[in-house]
Amino acid sequence: MKLQNELGKLQVQLTAPKPEQNSRYAEEQEQPSKYGGASSQSEPLASSPFSALLSLETVDINHISPHDFTSLIADISKLHNETGEGDKHAIEGLGYFRITLEVQMTTGQLDPNAKIDMQQYATEHAKSAESLAKIDSQTYGHSPIYADQSKQAIATFFTPTQLENLQLSAIELLKHKGNRLLDKKV
Repeated sequence: MKLQNELGKLQVQLTAPKPEQNSRYAEEQEQPSKYGGASSQSEPLASSPFSALLSLETVDINHISPHDFTSLIADISKLHNETGEGDKHAIEGLGYFRITLEVQMTTGQLDPNAKIDMQQYATEHAKSAESLAKIDSQTYGHSPIYADQSKQAIATFFTPTQLENLQLSAIELLKHKGNRLLDKKV
């Protein structure tokens, strides 16, 4: 996350206490990036909790990669699980959309690094789910409900004010857990 004040731009870097040996988080951090290319661990905030959320200056969900978007969703979900803040129904909607994106990226239907309009993509996904439900209601009967829930969740969470509030909550949680925040001039 980048903060601005009268002195200029600041970049926030996090230093976390050493994770426990059996920590699930530590195991996740040791895995290589599943999208190929450079490992995300080379980025300064990548090994920190909420790295995608805290590295934001601004988010344009009309021009974002599916990989970046799923990383943001993961951080928002993680923050909700840690704090209980946020609408559980909306968090579930984000989770459904994240699964959809992950499946489409894994199967090659969606380029993880392509910049796309996520609002439009969610709308098209909802229309597609409705069509599938009409064709096979037994298999896809609940798909339109989940797709609509995802679309509403995106509208709820991906506003500048809401993202800023989530960033502040993440910072407070990290401070409470003993993480230190280091400000560096950019």
